[in-house]
Amino acid sequence: MISPVPASAKFIDNRYYIRGGSMVRDADGKCHLSLQSLKKPKKRLTLSTSRSL
Repeated sequence: MISPVPASAKFIDNRYYIRGGSMVRDADGKCHLSLQSLKKPKKRLTLSTSRSL
């Protein structure tokens, strides 16, 4: 049965969309996380132009 992933095992960066994480082992046996990231667009502030009469 599959159980939920604990929060401590997640890689989260609010500035990027992160996907495709894979474990890669180098020649020395050290493990690394290989992933693809895409920078999120900056949020624009919008001003409301509607007025109550």
